[in-house]
Amino acid sequence: MDTNQVNYIIWRYLKECGYSHTKFAFERETGIQNLDKQWGSTCQVGALVEILQKGLQYVELEKHYVDNHSSNEEASKTSIDGESLVNENPCKLPFYLTVPHICETTLTKADSTNGFCEHNNSNDHQLKILQDKGSGSPSSPVMPFKDKIEKRDIDITMADESNVEKDPARPIAVYNSSPVTEITEIKQVTFTGGEDIKSDFFKVIPTKHPVTCADWRPLLQENYHVYEFSIGMTNATLASVSICEEQNDFKAKTDYCLQSSFDNQDITGVAWNNSGSFLAYAFFSGVIEIYDSHGSQILSFHNNKGPVLSLKWSGTDTYLAAGSADGTITLFDQLKQTQYSIDTLASSVLDIEWISFDEFVTSDVEGSLRVYKVDGKAPVSTVSHAHDNSIVALRYNLRISLLLTASSDTTVKLWSRGDAGAFECLHVFSFSSPVNCIDWNLREGTPILAVASNSIVSMYNAISLQQLAVFMRHTAPVSALSFSHNGRYLATGDTSGGVCIWSCKTAKLFKELGSDNSELIAVTNVLPEEQVNFLRWSFDDKDLLIGKQKKEIICCCDFLHDSL
Repeated sequence: MDTNQVNYIIWRYLKECGYSHTKFAFERETGIQNLDKQWGSTCQVGALVEILQKGLQYVELEKHYVDNHSSNEEASKTSIDGESLVNENPCKLPFYLTVPHICETTLTKADSTNGFCEHNNSNDHQLKILQDKGSGSPSSPVMPFKDKIEKRDIDITMADESNVEKDPARPIAVYNSSPVTEITEIKQVTFTGGEDIKSDFFKVIPTKHPVTCADWRPLLQENYHVYEFSIGMTNATLASVSICEEQNDFKAKTDYCLQSSFDNQDITGVAWNNSGSFLAYAFFSGVIEIYDSHGSQILSFHNNKGPVLSLKWSGTDTYLAAGSADGTITLFDQLKQTQYSIDTLASSVLDIEWISFDEFVTSDVEGSLRVYKVDGKAPVSTVSHAHDNSIVALRYNLRISLLLTASSDTTVKLWSRGDAGAFECLHVFSFSSPVNCIDWNLREGTPILAVASNSIVSMYNAISLQQLAVFMRHTAPVSALSFSHNGRYLATGDTSGGVCIWSCKTAKLFKELGSDNSELIAVTNVLPEEQVNFLRWSFDDKDLLIGKQKKEIICCCDFLHDSL
């Protein structure tokens, strides 16, 4: 068998055994989806996969269950089979490829004071290396096992912080005996536009502090009625919120809420990785913290001396890249559990986009584009003064390998990579005012892009460069826009708090959310706390998050029940 055939067998094994996260990363790394599947008709791939499954059952059993080392001498002499391991010490925590595994067992208090036991396998050595690091790039050690955060013990209200010991190496969590907090103050807001609109289409979820950013956790197949998103707020507060939409019933609850040790620091970025196993937060001080899906801190980086302005995972979840206002780029390698910094010797890094699994492009206030590889600290290629002014946004279309850049010099440019790897400009879109928002419609078919200049949103064909539609509904400059993943909707928000949801098929207004302060906005044209800072679609396009600098986050619900 050649390499491709071996890869195909491994891919089939991962797929049929339900290892969805590993299968996703393996597909992206090997390009297995582009290989010839006809080979499977001439070889008994199913039989080979069955052999792999049987052979690895014992390996998985050894990984998922832990010997009770405190058992008496007679018990230790007795051979322990798989069934007894399952009954005595089942592991309660999930496995990931990128972090050392810690087994949670049902040990008695005499065996363990906190109910957690370090798994005695090859991961022990990796964990010891992480905890013993004392040189190199500064980072916080892995959190002690006793700091594991259980979802049921944490309340979003953060009411009692007096009895919590503040440790600068880890976040502060408030422990409560009460169950998960149910958010009961959900209210409805007024809206206009569209036909057959339900009165509960927009939901307002209150928060403890003003919201600065949010991101959806990738949808888990085992519970497709529950959607989880994480939000970052002022005062260094992080929270995870779950919403349940089943049988027209909308419920929201707080899974956990954390108070970081960096008080009075706004959270500037939040990003889930593609498999939903790790969550990264960035602070105005430049600190970056990584958490697992249960809310436990894994690592903390202190390389940046300025606010982190861009925070993005690579497509395979292998790397995390962060761009800072001090011109520093921080890279974290999940597989090696290492991180390092790149000093761009330039001004602020405003945005970062991954263009392959190990390459990314950056933009800065000088209007330059730089391409980096993860294994080097010098740029692979540079386009100096790609724009006459700062490049405020980057969007890369991986399917057609085109880069879109937006600048405050009132232009948007379309780029492709030449034979030497450097970006070359294909076309310039000129506007009458600075451009702050751009996005790609990533549906299959003709590539479409959207540009917002002042209060006008334009949609173009990226191949013919023809203008397809112009949306003129906003009365204030557009501050955020986003296409849904299925390409059916375009959401736009402005500095006055107005939000419009457009049909991409008909180029007509689908739904609209008005501002609560329309009279005041008509005079001032802007209210900082009303400005729409971000729009985030859920992975199945059923819900849309609307974020402002207010103590609330708005959720637009049930898009799947509306037909265009």
